[in-house]
Amino acid sequence: MVLRVEFESVLRFWFDLGVDGFRIDVAHGTVKDPALPDLGLPEYSVIADENQDNHPHGDRDGVHDIFRAWRAIADGYPDPHVFAAEAHVRPGHLADHLRPGELHTAFNFDLLKCAPEADKQKEVIDRTITDLAKAGAPATWVLSNHDENRHVTRYGPTPASCLRRLTRVTPPTSRRRRCGVRGRCGGGVGAVSRRSCGGPGTGRCGSRGLHRC
Repeated sequence: MVLRVEFESVLRFWFDLGVDGFRIDVAHGTVKDPALPDLGLPEYSVIADENQDNHPHGDRDGVHDIFRAWRAIADGYPDPHVFAAEAHVRPGHLADHLRPGELHTAFNFDLLKCAPEADKQKEVIDRTITDLAKAGAPATWVLSNHDENRHVTRYGPTPASCLRRLTRVTPPTSRRRRCGVRGRCGGGVGAVSRRSCGGPGTGRCGSRGLHRC
């Protein structure tokens, strides 16, 4: 509880200075099981099984109390303030984080991880719009972030360009994320990908966390 109070004071500090909102990194991991049980995973990744029910440190019901408290703080200001979440949650649970009184929007990682074929893209877009409409929340489309190789590397320049255009015309929110916090270019990329990530051999974006609506 002491940490929650302190965190809320940090939000107020920055809102008082005039910031418009926050991107919440790993929003799904805000609450942990107090017992801190082992996952029992032999592999390196502690999020490899993050879609399981009752995960000890991901997508737990307790996050909603925190989000409601943060939203109440944001709504207490005369000008709009927005929370955008990075949340890896169980299928069908993203809308729960975006209900009235909780977070405003969240990055759509289903689209990021989707294959580039038109039918698969359409399925993800239709499902996302339908699910989030139940919460009255907009979708935030992203194609790359700091945990994934960039879409130019994954798909190639021409398909990546088509997908960027798609996100700009797909309702209700078009959002382009430049490389994310750190642009992952992957191995063996061409000149186009290297230029977009800050130069040959850097593997990094020239800006940190730059978003453009």
